[in-house]
Amino acid sequence: MKKHKKLGVEELRNFPGFESFTNEEAEQAIKTLEGLSILFYELFMKSENVKQLNQEDHETKRQPAA
Repeated sequence: MKKHKKLGVEELRNFPGFESFTNEEAEQAIKTLEGLSILFYELFMKSENVKQLNQEDHETKRQPAA
């Protein structure tokens, strides 16, 4: 699995709305964004697994009995 670079304070400040964040505010925002990213990724993977299971179930039902 590819290792991703962690967002830094100065990098965060380049985004609109984050320019004047203190170091402490920026660190907290980064932690919050990381948590949301993990949550969204897990939800996405769960939905992909459900799609795959549904597709496999559908394919199994379409196969004629031997």
